[in-house]
Amino acid sequence: MHQKKKTKLEKKTKPELIGEIQQLRKRVKILERIIMFNGHELKHSSIEIYAHAWALFRSYKNPENPKAAKAYRISFLLRRQEQLIEDLLTYLLTSKPKLKVEEFQFKEIVDSIKELYYQKFSGGVQLIADDSVLNATIVANKLGFLSIVLNLTRNAFRHGGENMTRIKYSYRKTRKFHVVSVSNNGDPVKEEDCENIFNMFERGDSVSRDKVGLGVGLASVKAFCKQHGGDACCKPGKRRGVTFDIKISRSL
Repeated sequence: MHQKKKTKLEKKTKPELIGEIQQLRKRVKILERIIMFNGHELKHSSIEIYAHAWALFRSYKNPENPKAAKAYRISFLLRRQEQLIEDLLTYLLTSKPKLKVEEFQFKEIVDSIKELYYQKFSGGVQLIADDSVLNATIVANKLGFLSIVLNLTRNAFRHGGENMTRIKYSYRKTRKFHVVSVSNNGDPVKEEDCENIFNMFERGDSVSRDKVGLGVGLASVKAFCKQHGGDACCKPGKRRGVTFDIKISRSL
């Protein structure tokens, strides 16, 4: 009876396969470091150039001016680039099996978002931290926590609509969890979208197809919370907007 020839993989011994797997893991770690480092540099450069392009567009009194149209197109493409990079970085950061935790103030996170990100082009939208944020101390992976709160803030700017005027951060604690809320008064979100919005590659029926995004940002938010013994949920506002609750275990 004719025997099937073994493939190259089948011919390798167990020690050889283990060695190759270890080498692949090392290469993946190196690639992750390269992406994380260069990704952050590219993201901040995109934000900086976007701010200048948007300011140039706003300086033209007539938006139909060909130069104004070019400035708008450049700012649009840079914003797309920054958002896609942020999705990738958030996923890489929050998908790690083990994350180091540290104690930090929630106010530090909100101040960083205001200072480093939306100070230059918030478009008149207020970023408000209520009194509960001032003395809130959280134990979690700080960089990962910053990434997911930034992701929720960015999503509000991206999908909140022209009539959105504020994004609000608040904090409360229960016996088991730190609960951080990021809410806005933008366009309403459907109840059914809230049920599925944290699924990978899910963007919701109410999201315009011309909005850029990979559909991994909110999945990464939920994954981060799960890694910290918690969860994430979404609640539509009574009339407008939406509230995202991030729950993180207090026993880390």
